[in-house]
Amino acid sequence: LIKDTARPSYWVPDSELTNCCVCKKEFSPQLPYHHCRDCGRGVCDNCSKTRKPVPRRNWPDPVRVCDACIPN
Repeated sequence: LIKDTARPSYWVPDSELTNCCVCKKEFSPQLPYHHCRDCGRGVCDNCSKTRKPVPRRNWPDPVRVCDACIPN
């Protein structure tokens, strides 16, 4: 897939994303997925409202991160 080849290597491939890594809800057209820029897993919009820089992944500006990657 061209779409997957343009993505960072640590991202889980789109074809393997079935459920949100945080709330476990199944992805669908009504519940689309995004990739967390920190861990690379699939996450729904509700579980990825925070934006922060992820310099270790070469994202110096604030980007989408999942709730599981936010320090408590």
